[in-house]
Amino acid sequence: MVSDLVKLFDSFCEAIAKKDLNKMLDLFNDDAVYTVYSQPYKPVTGKNALKPFMQDEFKKVDDYKVKKLFACENKDSIVVEWLVNYKEANTGKQKEVQGISILEAKNGKIQHWKEYFRQ
Repeated sequence: MVSDLVKLFDSFCEAIAKKDLNKMLDLFNDDAVYTVYSQPYKPVTGKNALKPFMQDEFKKVDDYKVKKLFACENKDSIVVEWLVNYKEANTGKQKEVQGISILEAKNGKIQHWKEYFRQ
């Protein structure tokens, strides 16, 4: 049986693959925080700030595919090690990125998404 946290992670990845901004935003609480530690981004706080950030991110990738390598859950949190393959939208170049995401949930939605990866 797949847990609610795994479903939440999978739905996030599916929204990226489909570039479905509305689905993406529906996964987050209004005051959620999205943090990418391996990029020069500052944390994105709240859905109003998340929307333009994700719109910009969706423009950068095509053919986005995620493979979960490892997952560990504890109450309202899940840590997932993943391997992502995608095509850079502007160059068509294939890329592979491996990393870890920590998803903290509250009331069935994402409260904090923390991401660490290297390219």
